Amino acid sequence: MERQWRFLRNARVRRQSQRITHRGIARLDDQIFINRNPGVPSVVKFHPFNACIAVADKDSICFWDWEKNDGALRIWKNFADQRNPEMVTAWQGLSDMLPTTRGAGMVVDWEQDTGLLMTSGDVRVIRIWDTEREMKVQDIPTGADSCVTSLSCDSQRSLIVAGLGDGSVRVYDRRMGPNECRIMTYREHGAWVVKAHLQKQTGGHIISVSVNGDVRFFEPRAPDSVNVLQTVKGLTALDIHPQANLFACGSMNQFIAVYNANGDVISNIKYYDGFMGQRIGAISCLAFHPHWPHLAVGSNDYYMSIYSAEKRLR
Repeated sequence: MERQWRFLRNARVRRQSQRITHRGIARLDDQIFINRNPGVPSVVKFHPFNACIAVADKDSICFWDWEKNDGALRIWKNFADQRNPEMVTAWQGLSDMLPTTRGAGMVVDWEQDTGLLMTSGDVRVIRIWDTEREMKVQDIPTGADSCVTSLSCDSQRSLIVAGLGDGSVRVYDRRMGPNECRIMTYREHGAWVVKAHLQKQTGGHIISVSVNGDVRFFEPRAPDSVNVLQTVKGLTALDIHPQANLFACGSMNQFIAVYNANGDVISNIKYYDGFMGQRIGAISCLAFHPHWPHLAVGSNDYYMSIYSAEKRLR
């Protein structure tokens, strides 16, 4: 019964959210949630079907119910077992992290259908882990002297895209040997790559953005970008909605800009609702919901907020 209920709920979420995104999103700036996190948020992710966001800072991972918004804070080492939270497993994802004046730390991407975890950062390899067996299955040399700042993978095409601190974007085919697997290197960005994203659909583009705000679109085997959009300066975070034709940029200059596929700004968010016009902090992270037109935003003033196309679209 539980499995059937989950299947029906997931199908309903997909169906209802697709109706909204297919209509087109004209704006996305209604604040539907705000609360203060224990630390400065560094990563935020939506649960695809529950009304929950996971927020990581340097000391903890917090789970917030953004529908109830009752101010309760719940922290678990193991979110799957709330009755008896404990650490299920842990291992050293990367060893020999390289000393650097400006590092990326560890960056990861997860393949849901294979259970593989891609890891990299201040190292010279992309390391692939089989999380079920808790073992390393592959090391891919980056071929660069710079840190990896962003990872994105596609199991259907066996591709991994990496953004790097030197401004390059590199494409790897993990079916090939370590000396042949790097199949493309783009060097059009002139600064640190904030995000490199590989669209999952067949023929999907690579979308990358640097701290200078230049968003570039590539076809994985073409030598040059096919489109360039200029967004905000001082860019610190970017995400692309997987269903709607939207992307959002966060800036160290304390605002969020939401764009459509043509590069037009549909929303510009600078102030919190209900805080007497208080200016939002410098943006530290942001993420779209996998289905709904919701955008979660973390800032250096410790606040987590969620913005939507409409306050009561559900």
